[in-house]
Amino acid sequence: MRASSEILEDLLKSLEDMIDAQDDMWQEEKYHNHKQLIQIREERLVPAKREFKKHLDDYIDRRFQTYIDKYGITKVK
Repeated sequence: MRASSEILEDLLKSLEDMIDAQDDMWQEEKYHNHKQLIQIREERLVPAKREFKKHLDDYIDRRFQTYIDKYGITKVK
């Protein structure tokens, strides 16, 4: 299992990618380059959002697992 710090680094990198893509989209919208705006959204923003969600889910899962391990909680089915 990956360390929380590694997952957090990936999470922050994907957040940075999302912000960069949105900034570039804003620039394209400012100059009415709608074709470029759509291309940036499809090629950069959507994948960055998908990666962000994946890393966020991984981080939350890791934090729960750490808590469970720390307090010796067992799963009941």
